[in-house]
Order: sequence, then C-alpha cells, then structure tokens
Amino acid sequence: MSWQDLSPVNSQRWIQTAINAFSRFLAAEGVNMQLFAATLLGDMNGARFVKLMDRSRCILQAQKDEEGRR
Repeated sequence: MSWQDLSPVNSQRWIQTAINAFSRFLAAEGVNMQLFAATLLGDMNGARFVKLMDRSRCILQAQKDEEGRR
C-alpha cells in the first residue's frame, strides 16, 4: 500500500489530471520526459524547475483562456 492509496479518489483524479496536463505541455514543447529528468538532475538550486513550472503554468492558463472563449 502506498500513500496515494490512502488519498481520496478526487485527489487521485486531480493528480492524474495534473500529470496528463504536464505531459501534454512537454509534448507541445517538444521535450521528452528523459530530457526533463536530466535537466532537473543538474538543477541544484531549483531555478530551472521554477522556470519550467512557470512556463508550464503560463501555457496551461493560455489554453484555458482560449477554451473559455469558444
């Protein structure tokens, strides 16, 4: 049993939705998960991670705004 098994079903769905959205972001940027992982391994102070998460947030927000206009 893992910690994830103890979380509510809604939380598990939210986690999977977030993973799927991030995977779509990586695909749209032409980055595979291996490159992403390698980039983070060399990121000792977290600056690359913060930049990537910020860019991901901006792109996802733009997509959400675009869907809202349709």
